[in-house]
Amino acid sequence: MDVNPYEVLGVRPSAGSDEIELAFKGRRSQYHPDRYAEADTETQEWATEKMKEVNAAYRILTTPELRAQCDQRWTRQRPKATEPAEPASPPAPDFASALLKPAWTWFHDKVYAKPNIPRAKFDGAKASYAPAVAFDDVLVLVDDTLFGGAREGMLVTKDGLYARQKFEDARYIRLDGVRSLENGASSRLMVNGAKFFEGAFVEEAAMDLLAIRVRSALKESQAASRENKASPEANSADDLDSLHRLHRRALTEMRGRLGESTLVIDLLIDQQMQSLLSVSAVLARKAKSMPRRAQGPVDAEVAEGMLPLFLALHYFSLSQLPDAFRKAIGKDFTGFHEVSEAYKDAYLWHFRHLFGRPFAGKEDDILTMALAFFHRDGEGPVDLRLPRRQVLEHTLTSFGLHPSDADGLIQRFQDLATAWIPKLLAFLAESD
Repeated sequence: MDVNPYEVLGVRPSAGSDEIELAFKGRRSQYHPDRYAEADTETQEWATEKMKEVNAAYRILTTPELRAQCDQRWTRQRPKATEPAEPASPPAPDFASALLKPAWTWFHDKVYAKPNIPRAKFDGAKASYAPAVAFDDVLVLVDDTLFGGAREGMLVTKDGLYARQKFEDARYIRLDGVRSLENGASSRLMVNGAKFFEGAFVEEAAMDLLAIRVRSALKESQAASRENKASPEANSADDLDSLHRLHRRALTEMRGRLGESTLVIDLLIDQQMQSLLSVSAVLARKAKSMPRRAQGPVDAEVAEGMLPLFLALHYFSLSQLPDAFRKAIGKDFTGFHEVSEAYKDAYLWHFRHLFGRPFAGKEDDILTMALAFFHRDGEGPVDLRLPRRQVLEHTLTSFGLHPSDADGLIQRFQDLATAWIPKLLAFLAESD
């Protein structure tokens, strides 16, 4: 199996038989072809492929010999404490403990706090608007559905906020991107002055309480984070702000330039780049230890590394989509490259204006390296000599990521690409 069975089922490597069985039932319910009987052929084929993955993962994890082989391949030991390892720095390391105070009770029937989050509700939320979130990372779940399926609502995790309300796209913001958080009228949650979520069935009092507690936990954890900074060399919020600003400007220009021809891949680009931005602190530490290629702030160096890394990860995630999907899309599949290249061009232009200098690397080298991942192993004009995933892992670790974190980032890109397929198919159906 080419994908991690634990990732497919969404369970920990230490999961017992009961947890695996429950996760399998949830995935089976999510992807069973009968659920898509009224959908178009492409969607049915996609669901069938996903169901095959789920069945294969379940068979491996319930067969002792196969699970032992799986553990040998997919689970890796982190370095010992005495070894020089740089762990990823979460934006708010004490946020979970600040939010889940023992004295705080969560008494509303639509709001569930860890460890009392029903797995079935989490599975519904994950399938609908948070495909790459792990169950153990969820601190609070808001179920804003009438019958309890939790496909609309909110997730508060240890590193971000996820939300979806009926007839709207999913939303996500990292905790380190939250500058203000307020409770508004009619069960609204306002983030950075704009509506982030508006409940339809959850009580206004419940949303008010959630806003107050999340805001309090953020202030508490951010204060602790400032106190724990070891030196002025630590990556600052301003550094992150500039990187987020660069991405937003590039995405906005790409959308303005291409309009509907973005084929909604702009949504995928946004979600995937946000995932890469989440490790910018690690990249910044690595950049500080390397000889500087050009004058300017450290985040300029990080931004230069971000673009080729993003394109490689992005193209690799597209190359791993099911054969049935790629065949159904046909010639339009190559159009994804044109959209991604438009994002690259906008990124380079805004980089110059934001940091006051051009890229130190050659644009052609960036594109050539990225396109090497647009095709599968053994296909395309570029031969990397090694499996593409292995090359990606090596590249990410050379930028300072731990091997397990590199694997996780690659998997997140793939999960986001998979979750994007139904959105694309729906868009194409509306366009016909």
